[in-house]
Amino acid sequence: MLPKNLVVVRHGQSERNAAVKAAHEENPALLADIINFPSALAGLTGLGRSQAIATGEWLRVQPFAFSHWYVSSFVRAKETAGLLDLPGAKWFVENRIRERATGVMEDMTPKERSEYLDGIKNRGHILDPYNFTPDGGESFADVEERMRGFFDTLHRVGPETDVCVVNHGHSMRAIDAIIHHMTPEDFSTIHHERNGKIKNCTVVHYTRIDPKTAEVMPYVGWMRTCTPWMNQTYSPWMSIERRTYSSQELLHQVEEARKRRHFI
Repeated sequence: MLPKNLVVVRHGQSERNAAVKAAHEENPALLADIINFPSALAGLTGLGRSQAIATGEWLRVQPFAFSHWYVSSFVRAKETAGLLDLPGAKWFVENRIRERATGVMEDMTPKERSEYLDGIKNRGHILDPYNFTPDGGESFADVEERMRGFFDTLHRVGPETDVCVVNHGHSMRAIDAIIHHMTPEDFSTIHHERNGKIKNCTVVHYTRIDPKTAEVMPYVGWMRTCTPWMNQTYSPWMSIERRTYSSQELLHQVEEARKRRHFI
């Protein structure tokens, strides 16, 4: 059984985030410096540190009683976790919740990435983003698979616990995909709708406590989000449903896949 409350936080703005944003704005100089060292070593910007501090101040007044804390092995996640300054925190550094490896794309400018993706003949990055694997990197399916190993750890910490996790955009989406039991088609739809983005220092709260009745359920059934450095109000609760599909619904998915092959 998963923890009673699972709180997942994306790291604050990193040096790479800022460099890629600048490169998109036709200012590639910062990115040229950042790509000279691995993504795992990128720390936070001044803005990222402010985001983490503000998020920590907000978390400390929320009604959580954290007993377990997990942080990605990447520098930007560790820095964020430290700046949250959660009372009594003893962080487990967990490599399985690191960011997705983008392989050859890691050292590319936005223009180079676009050219690289344009050269992929089967258009897997568009038609099947869940399984698309850049050369030398990971697919989202790969990230989800290692995240499932981390879920085995979460199942063992105890059903009455509150757990805090600090990690990355793609690994947060993997957690979401596992909890929602998403199909690759679900993931692809959300990927295109959101453009793959979760804001820095966004907090996602998953719970087994029914928000209406306060009854503790045996499964994670609800979630809400907040980005405290922007707006300290939670989004409305969203129910989590494990979907099943009728024979006709499966055949409809097949037909939709055929359409995508020809029209995207």
